[in-house]
Amino acid sequence: MRPQPRPRLVDLADRLNVAPSTVSRALAGSKSVSAATRKRVIEVARDMGYSVNPVASGLKRGQTSSIGLIAVMSYWYSGAVTSGADRVAAAHDYDFVVMNAVGGIDREVLIQRARRLGQRVDGALAIDIREGELLEDLIDALGVPVVTIGCQSPSVSAVLVDNEEIARQAAAHLHSLGHQRAAALWPQNPSPLAYDNALVRTDAFTTAFGAAGTRRQMIPAGASGTRRAAILEAATDVSAIFCATDALAIETIATLRDAGRPVPDDVSVIGVDDHPLAEAVGLTTVAQEPEAMGELATAMVIAAAQGQGAPREIVEHSVHLVARRTSGPYGGGGLSAVAGA
Repeated sequence: MRPQPRPRLVDLADRLNVAPSTVSRALAGSKSVSAATRKRVIEVARDMGYSVNPVASGLKRGQTSSIGLIAVMSYWYSGAVTSGADRVAAAHDYDFVVMNAVGGIDREVLIQRARRLGQRVDGALAIDIREGELLEDLIDALGVPVVTIGCQSPSVSAVLVDNEEIARQAAAHLHSLGHQRAAALWPQNPSPLAYDNALVRTDAFTTAFGAAGTRRQMIPAGASGTRRAAILEAATDVSAIFCATDALAIETIATLRDAGRPVPDDVSVIGVDDHPLAEAVGLTTVAQEPEAMGELATAMVIAAAQGQGAPREIVEHSVHLVARRTSGPYGGGGLSAVAGA
């Protein structure tokens, strides 16, 4: 059986015995159409299974009903931001067009891709793209309203977290438990295009905890054996470890336990993010809320795309310590009251 053709606006107008322009204005919520007529149009449209073609409608308005997304999509963080962003976009009948900013792509190719993306969207989000000339060139190439997340540009709005506050909260927690020597670990950045928030947090933790009492160590990408060796080397003669991401913290806990160094009795471990697995492993972490950040940034860019945006604004999203069972008092002996459940 052949499928029934999709009802058109003119079909709806014929059923209602009104002009197509009246149907169009009624569906758009125009005040030039009476409430009674608008109600009748909507009821008949529902009965006929009529729906607005968003692409055609957008082209008529000079809009696409799409938002661009530039990010290194292999990050858990990028996926979490996108999840929140999509909820707001869907509520406003917007779709996403993704440009994956993976490494190894020629700079000019990236700029050309951003230029093509800008022709297909009404606005764009840029997640954790390296700040500086490249980010500015991408924003210029897009040619549409842009909001950045986790990075910032002097020309557009941004939604950020305070990495120094993250470090201060982590350092204060470990100091409160009596720790005086700590390792600060951060993962090697998997893409040269990504802004390295993890390194920024590590530098800030070193300052907050005290440089004399902090051993810094980048954990390389690649084979697990190499990574574990780097973790164990950094863990020598320290009672606490700050990991700039929860993913690295979970790997660190497993490495220490396999080496016979129980967490937290021998070494306390604290991460950053509040990853979905953090609660399951009892990880103490400084939580940020990437989904909420994605929601906020998307609302901002849609408002800008519709001509309702505010002047450039920088919004700092809050962070907070979540104390669980991977942090305990210096000297071991189980959890202290401050370490929580």
